[in-house]
Amino acid sequence: MSASNFATPKNVSCVYAVGFDKNGMPIDDDCFLDFIADDIDYLINKKVKEIRDKNLYYYDCRDDNEWDNNRSYPGHYIGHLTYELSFLTDIIITAKLKIVNGYYEGASLDYDLEYKDWYWEYDDFADLLDSIKCDPEAYNINMGLVAIHLHRLENKILEALSKMDSIIESVYREVSMPLYKAGQFSNGEAVYKECSI
Repeated sequence: MSASNFATPKNVSCVYAVGFDKNGMPIDDDCFLDFIADDIDYLINKKVKEIRDKNLYYYDCRDDNEWDNNRSYPGHYIGHLTYELSFLTDIIITAKLKIVNGYYEGASLDYDLEYKDWYWEYDDFADLLDSIKCDPEAYNINMGLVAIHLHRLENKILEALSKMDSIIESVYREVSMPLYKAGQFSNGEAVYKECSI
């Protein structure tokens, strides 16, 4: 039994392949992925400075010991793009950028999302909104304010997620080869084609 070389993208629109030259041949250089991570650090910081409400966004470079513990396609986190919002309560959304090892060769770029308030961490922002809606006293928020402003909070979070995604994907396009899975055989092998985004 075989497997696709790249993990199915979790939060990006296509496979952003790294570790290959322009002809699609693997690059045999141990430092190559460090150079990619450095390029991503530089480009994301540059794009965050261009954002109108940049004081709400910030980027931290990688922690060399943080992994996602996926057995088949392990990912190494290379940085965190964070959005902080104080509206009804303090909310922190973090995109954890990562390089995901290819099954056979190369790697791809993706990111995971974390949603937090001052009390808990949530699986998605719907759980965060439900928590605020169901127990506003825990956040010292008046129930009337929750009813009035919860929709605005949801729109602010969706806007921030969209902005974060566009920053990340534009940087990933600059430092990688965008691919899509053109097909997959019954034994698990996949064929990838270059993507024109």
